[in-house]
Amino acid sequence: MAMGFSVLGFLIVANQHDGGASIPGGIFGILLGAAFLIAACLHLKRQIQGGFRIEEIPAEIVPEMRQATDAICDF
Repeated sequence: MAMGFSVLGFLIVANQHDGGASIPGGIFGILLGAAFLIAACLHLKRQIQGGFRIEEIPAEIVPEMRQATDAICDF
């Protein structure tokens, strides 16, 4: 999302057909992209510091997962 908003903001700023009236919208898009990027980095940092947890899979799902994996690998 960060890349999308940033690119959209840059495109709005670069495309100034109406005399620059769209520049505030473009700057808002760039800032929104930066905010999403910062939020994603903070979330990833918190995930790494908290450690990754392995959760148990219920026993009745395991055979179905093996069948799906075998089907994909045989493809």
